[in-house]
Amino acid sequence: MTDFKLTLQPHHYTAQAKVNSIPLDKVYEILPIAQMHHSQAVIFFTHNNTFFKLTAAGFITLLGSDTIKSVRENFIFVRQLLRKIDDSYQITSFSVFQSLITGDYGKNVDLNKFCEITGADFDIEARFGAKYTKIQDGKRFIITVQPNGSFVILGCRSTEEAEQGLIDLQKLGIERCFYGTTIQEIDSDKLQ
Repeated sequence: MTDFKLTLQPHHYTAQAKVNSIPLDKVYEILPIAQMHHSQAVIFFTHNNTFFKLTAAGFITLLGSDTIKSVRENFIFVRQLLRKIDDSYQITSFSVFQSLITGDYGKNVDLNKFCEITGADFDIEARFGAKYTKIQDGKRFIITVQPNGSFVILGCRSTEEAEQGLIDLQKLGIERCFYGTTIQEIDSDKLQ
């Protein structure tokens, strides 16, 4: 198996929750700094260095909280905001993901071959690398691989989940995608 360097970026969490339907026009009245999407089905705003997305269907997404404590505080803020509209609002489901894990395979990657082996998507014009997604047992593993061997993993709740996803990729035989000489590993200090 190929060695790789895995670096966790603990500064970023994604959290999702579900409540009853949300009357976004009333949220906008309470929070006029928010931006309502043209369809009036989604509202966006930033609070406490976190990006919030609320949908009329009741889905809440938080991006960019730097700690679990911050995620909790931000959901308390949303709950208080919604209770100004109707004090019966309850969060019915809640999940938190460490949303950014980066690493490097240490070798260049043939993205066409990577897509052929894994079934990943690759749009050469988009130039964002090959994107592989796997959802199994309620766990989501999304990795975007660049031609230089660096990668970004999204959606994992822990480094263990990310490592298991990478092991699963290796079992598919992605070593056949590597070529060239070993490149220098990413300096984790430069990633922050």
